[in-house]
Amino acid sequence: RLKHLLEEFPGTAVVYVRSRRLTREISQFLSRSGIQSSFYHAGLDPLERDKRQRLWLSGKSRVMVATNAFGMGIDKPDVRLVVHLDIPDSTEAYFQEAGRGGRDGKTSHAWLLWNHANVEDSRKMLEVSFPPVEMIKKTYSALGNYFKLVIGSGEMSTHEFEIADFCQHYSLPILETHHSLKILEKEGYLSISEAISNPSRIKFLLNKNDLYRFQIENPKLDPFIQLLVRSYSGIFTDFIKIDEFTLARRMRVDKDIVIKGLHALDKLEVLSYSPSANGPRITFLSPRLDESDVILSEENYFNRKQKASERLEAMIFYVQSNSKCRSQILLEYFGEKKSRRCGFCDVCEKRTEINLSEYQFDSIIRIVKPLLQENDLDIRELISHVKTIDSERAMKAIRWLLDNGKIISKKDNKLRWNQ
Repeated sequence: RLKHLLEEFPGTAVVYVRSRRLTREISQFLSRSGIQSSFYHAGLDPLERDKRQRLWLSGKSRVMVATNAFGMGIDKPDVRLVVHLDIPDSTEAYFQEAGRGGRDGKTSHAWLLWNHANVEDSRKMLEVSFPPVEMIKKTYSALGNYFKLVIGSGEMSTHEFEIADFCQHYSLPILETHHSLKILEKEGYLSISEAISNPSRIKFLLNKNDLYRFQIENPKLDPFIQLLVRSYSGIFTDFIKIDEFTLARRMRVDKDIVIKGLHALDKLEVLSYSPSANGPRITFLSPRLDESDVILSEENYFNRKQKASERLEAMIFYVQSNSKCRSQILLEYFGEKKSRRCGFCDVCEKRTEINLSEYQFDSIIRIVKPLLQENDLDIRELISHVKTIDSERAMKAIRWLLDNGKIISKKDNKLRWNQ
């Protein structure tokens, strides 16, 4: 569908996806399909990000496949198409990203492609971002044990921290653990070094054929290179985050051996190795507490989770709604209650097909809605109450309401307004 949209609407385009992996995969798919494309996310080297951004701004690269890291401060007036392949976390994010199209005042198109699995995935991602309170407390307690701190000790102590080793040691899920640590940091229990969010990165400088020849000529380095290639996808086209500790565990060697190997390959210009400036560290800002004494505030956890959930549900309502103008939904979300139908979104186009003005359609709803909220009626009984318009067009309006779920038909063929 994305390929067809890009063929249908010529000109510069942005495609938004949720994950960094997908930016690369979708961009490669488009390139194989003959559509000039590049990808962008926060994990790229800053110089590479700037280069790709300049090519897109100049029009030399037509399509940018990106996470939401792309677009802040970028004002390209002639974007003709914005496509979302994942549901954004909020209406605010969607409004901002879709609004990057058509800033020159000319017609542009915004499409959001989704299915029901995307809805469930979005809700699951929200839950991962706000792990259960028990999980957060368990993480805190495990940290104390990991660093061998007795209760009441450890204030302002700093410790090297390998999240992969920590999660494996205590059988904790890595994403939920990461978010638990972030919440504990917001609560003031911990301080987390940037190295956890910005770990080491590597990218192969040799192409696959040249690398194969190098492996033949340097058999001692071959197993290490094979491990890197197997462990990380996209390593030939992008700077990829790596975890030296995880690699060391897979090789059953000390972490320092892995770091030396990466530096050696960097010196031989086989790959580019960008180590984290400092190893990941966690500082306990107060003496270690008993797990039961760890308190999460309304502001930093419960309120933030509730607001994030409300924003996501508003976005899901926008996506799933098929009976109200998209523009009206967006404007009402931002407080404008008396806007008119736009006339050209997918909902408005379907409404236009029944050949009724907005006034006529709304007048029919004003009649049938209270009737069907009070009583179940069959189609003839319902149409007999609509006297302001001929029965044929009234039937079209009611059929539209049925098709779009505003009215439901019961087993006895009686109609009811869908609350």
